[in-house]
Amino acid sequence: ASSKMPTQTLLKSYIAAVGTALCLTFGIVQVLHVYLPPETAQWLVKFVAFPASSIAATINCYMMRSTELSTGIQVMDKNGCVLAKGMRSKVVARKAVYATMLSRAILSIPCFFIPAVLTTVG
Repeated sequence: ASSKMPTQTLLKSYIAAVGTALCLTFGIVQVLHVYLPPETAQWLVKFVAFPASSIAATINCYMMRSTELSTGIQVMDKNGCVLAKGMRSKVVARKAVYATMLSRAILSIPCFFIPAVLTTVG
């Protein structure tokens, strides 16, 4: 993220991420309560925050970095020196954005599952 982000892009990204997370949460909770016994549904509702948060983080990342996907990013070596005469790579941009999206989802696993599991034990 080396360039300035327009306020409109920030707002669109936020609305898309939060809106999707809310819809996903509502949908999952409704499905759980319709198709499962009340005790099971109530227990599983504790885990709904994880997919909602993960989808919000990945949508936010994708939208915030969508410019990089269309224009590419500069490729640099480990010392920060620009390679390929400053040309931009869409392939590297795609790999970077997708890796960031995946890492945001994976890194949130302990934050959502450990408290949910601990509150059900004992």
